[in-house]
Amino acid sequence: MLPSLADRLFARLVRRQPLFWGGWGDESYVDAVRTRATRFESAPPAAVHYTPLRADLGGLVRHGRFLSPMKRLEGRTRRGAVLRIDPPRGVPVKGAFVALAGAGEEGYTLRRMLWSPLVEEGYTAVFLENPFYGTRRSPRQRTVAVETVAEHLTLSAAVVAESCALLGHLEQEGFSQLGIAGFSMGAFHTALVAAVFQRPLAVATLAGGVCPKDVFTESLFARSVPFAALGRHGEAVEETRARVKETFGITVEEYERPPLPAAFRCVGLLRDGFVAAEETRRLATWVGAPEPIWIDAGHTDGLVRARRALRQALREAFETLKKNS
Repeated sequence: MLPSLADRLFARLVRRQPLFWGGWGDESYVDAVRTRATRFESAPPAAVHYTPLRADLGGLVRHGRFLSPMKRLEGRTRRGAVLRIDPPRGVPVKGAFVALAGAGEEGYTLRRMLWSPLVEEGYTAVFLENPFYGTRRSPRQRTVAVETVAEHLTLSAAVVAESCALLGHLEQEGFSQLGIAGFSMGAFHTALVAAVFQRPLAVATLAGGVCPKDVFTESLFARSVPFAALGRHGEAVEETRARVKETFGITVEEYERPPLPAAFRCVGLLRDGFVAAEETRRLATWVGAPEPIWIDAGHTDGLVRARRALRQALREAFETLKKNS
């Protein structure tokens, strides 16, 4: 199917905020990730320091801070930040999940709107602020666009480690039913977390895939990547594109499958111009998860059109997790 009109229009806008405007960055780290000398890993439970609880619409709200286990981060990018919303008083707690951000998603407003119905039903939601986003932006950043390729790879590795650390933190608090969910880039990170955490989780992804290389080099999103500026002296644009593709060839298929495939749910978008529907099918097949739930929408409008399906996917994943615990 052709990409949605919304995706095609949005692709014109992303050119105005090019990624990797600072170049490749630390090429030794880029090479280590490219050759898999460095792999994405889990991390011990985080020590999260919370603000006092306050009652708000739909739940009990508090902000939290912790030190990221990703030592490549420095300054404010290493100061982990979360928004946590527990169910309203009197509502029995069913479980807890970490909800990850999509590309360019700063703050918590979008995720709070998306997941608040599950909080009201009894699930604690923890929203992680990505490094290089929002309160964790690098001082050099002019926009939400990450400065270098190395920083973007660091972001992904940090999100995986920090998510595992937050799940461990919730486990230490006594939660026996844990989950992870995400959209777009957050969906890819979700799949990686499920793979490296290696304990049963309720998992739900929207517009997720096994590997981001085509997103950065072949999709409509690739228009935001300045291939000419990333090229070495005398290198043709297509050679640079191939090098970028190899760099982002990280795939969840290189890791162990999540231990409870039946509690892994994928929601796919049939008119997605950023993450191909085939990538979502490939993810479900690799995990051994049920057939994806398909929504006739593009990437840009998908989160709105698929929000109910994504929430239901996580509900069903938690139900499966409980039956198998």
